[in-house]
Amino acid sequence: MSLPITESSRLFFQMFIERSGNRPIDVAIMVTLPWHSVPQGGHVSPSLELLLSQSHRWKSAILHLDPSLVGLLGDLDMPLLESINFKSRYEQWDIDWHPDLCVVTNAPKLKHAIVDDRRSFLFLDIPWNQLLTFTGLPDELEVLRPAGPVLETCVFRGPVGVMHYPEEHPIHFAKLTSLRIANTNYQHTREHGLQFGWEGDTPFRWIIAPVLQNLEIVGHPVIAGASPIINGLLSITLPSHSLLKSLTFHVRGMTEEDFIRLLTVMPNLEYLDLCDTPSSYFASLIATHQSFTDPQQLPLIPRLRTLKILNFSDADMAVLADVHDSRQLLLYRQHEDGKIEFIESPLQPNLFVELTFSSFRACLGGQDRVEGWDKLRNAHATKGSEYTKVLGWARHLASQFLGRRDLSIYGVSPDPSDFLLLTVFYGPVARSSF
Repeated sequence: MSLPITESSRLFFQMFIERSGNRPIDVAIMVTLPWHSVPQGGHVSPSLELLLSQSHRWKSAILHLDPSLVGLLGDLDMPLLESINFKSRYEQWDIDWHPDLCVVTNAPKLKHAIVDDRRSFLFLDIPWNQLLTFTGLPDELEVLRPAGPVLETCVFRGPVGVMHYPEEHPIHFAKLTSLRIANTNYQHTREHGLQFGWEGDTPFRWIIAPVLQNLEIVGHPVIAGASPIINGLLSITLPSHSLLKSLTFHVRGMTEEDFIRLLTVMPNLEYLDLCDTPSSYFASLIATHQSFTDPQQLPLIPRLRTLKILNFSDADMAVLADVHDSRQLLLYRQHEDGKIEFIESPLQPNLFVELTFSSFRACLGGQDRVEGWDKLRNAHATKGSEYTKVLGWARHLASQFLGRRDLSIYGVSPDPSDFLLLTVFYGPVARSSF
């Protein structure tokens, strides 16, 4: 239900309430009126009053309200409510708040909450100790301490640097398996800078997550800030032998030492997504013959299945190719009777590598190396050679599809690599996308 409500909408809404009987309902109340246009003085429209009287049937609720309307809702009895999406809009930071200006929910079944704007927490009182999932950005991390024993999935999104951290002890999240922190703090301020916190402080210094399996961290797209995050992860958040299976780390400025330190505590990692990481860092992932027979010689993250690098800018991909190829070895044992017994590899052999380039020209150079065009180009291209045949065929196809005209206006050149997309893939079989 959006405010204001037309007469036809009111009649339809009333018919829905009557026909739905006593069944659980999903509701949405969103204010669409301009500022200072919401009715004051305790007035509630008949339709809104009817909907509030049915709060005992609410199964899920989206409440995007005006502060003046929040005060009218007061205490709500919601015995069936399982999820809530709450936001109270405001005109400026200075809010004339008082205890009565708050939605108090009696919701014994509430398990999921979305509270995106940190100032909306002033207007909401929910049983935090019941939550299984939370999405939003609290003004103070401390508000989630009651959820520590039960919370399973947590997403912080917004200007993370403005969040206040606990003054004493970190929060222990005993069942947290999935954590995503996406920092959109792109506007520099004196108090908070551009990072996850002021003076190197980050949420990871205050979050203990011993059973975490999925971790996603997104930082500023340009400014470096990896080291304090990695220090917090290794000192507080993750145990020395973590259960992490998926890591997305899009924060610039990671050193090779930090890279190795971080991956050393992730022996179960299967998915790794990084941002602009030099290929030389991955030398520690290359397997040797000893890696297949001696557990002490295993490379880092032996169970890795997928490696993605966003904004890849390295000119040399040889190390990444070696990582991929080194994990393809097959071990076998031949018995006296001639039978061959294959030995199970301690490494995941089907490694998929995806590189997304920030530069089209860099992508073409990388694609050339994958396909072997660089070697052919350096060789003498004699008339009638396979190289010149492919060049001629590519130009012929372009002319047939684009017409007999100056192909340069379409950006077509006689180099076949110009027809390749911006992503280079390594997989069980090296391939390219057209």
